[in-house]
Amino acid sequence: MSHSKRLQNSIVKVASGLAWSLVAITLAWILITVVMKEQKVDSEVKPTDPSPQVAGGEGNSASEGFIIGEIDKFRPGRPMADILRDIHWVGNFEMAAEQDGKDLAVISFYVHPKVERYGKTLWAVFVANRFVKFVEMDPKNVSYPIPIGTFQAIQICAKLPPVVVADFKQRMEEDNRPEPNDPALAAIYAKTKTPEVLAFDRHQQEENTQLRDQFNSARLKIGMTKAEVAATLRARPLESGALDSGSFEIYGSTKIKLFNQARHYKNVLVVYRGDRLAVIYSGLSALGGQVGLNSLRKPLPDVGLPQGFVGLPPVQAKAN
Repeated sequence: MSHSKRLQNSIVKVASGLAWSLVAITLAWILITVVMKEQKVDSEVKPTDPSPQVAGGEGNSASEGFIIGEIDKFRPGRPMADILRDIHWVGNFEMAAEQDGKDLAVISFYVHPKVERYGKTLWAVFVANRFVKFVEMDPKNVSYPIPIGTFQAIQICAKLPPVVVADFKQRMEEDNRPEPNDPALAAIYAKTKTPEVLAFDRHQQEENTQLRDQFNSARLKIGMTKAEVAATLRARPLESGALDSGSFEIYGSTKIKLFNQARHYKNVLVVYRGDRLAVIYSGLSALGGQVGLNSLRKPLPDVGLPQGFVGLPPVQAKAN
């Protein structure tokens, strides 16, 4: 083969190699560009979080109250749903019913300064699903057992004078003391909180928060059908039956038991007239767990609970 021919073949091979190299570089550049774009999208577009976070890392319905600064979101005439969305559905829904063609509801909130132990419980009164006032209602004023279908707590709150929010905020400021520091108690507390205990506590708190949110009866509306109630609470009733006037269902769970009863999830007792929701009981009148379920029909003196209601039929035995 002549020298010129060998040179020509060498040039062809080099050119071919360069061409494949250019193809590889081009593909690599395209791949890098695509990956960079995807990473940019991931960093800019966040998926919708079904449980928005609040101060302290708490999710929807996580606690029974809020820090005093949140109280300004309760303005007379503001829709209940808007307020609850803003404060992430915290609080304990106590009772709702219809009277004189208007929906009435009360929700209790533990309102506190920075240090929780110095707070106070206020009851928010809503009429026609709009905020009316805060009141300071002593739960001891409610007579137990409650005749099923009545709503004494709402009637008591309606008659109480409104809390002057400015004065209440001043009281909270005066109570905004630092957390007491007792080294001896702190040392004892630290010894009881082993990693295993802390992990168990965290698991219970997470499960409790999920149950608080699922069975938060503030999402129910007077006039709902039984199917709508079940869909809203995402559950089947634990119990159901007929009443002298209408019917009832009990929703909730018998899981876990927290020492903090105020933060414990609550069960829900609903009363229907026909197929329409007429009265909602939760909070103090329908405590969560098996103990709360038992106390609906009988007093539990060992744990200091009165009988919740009269007029509920006995529990029906379930087939094996």
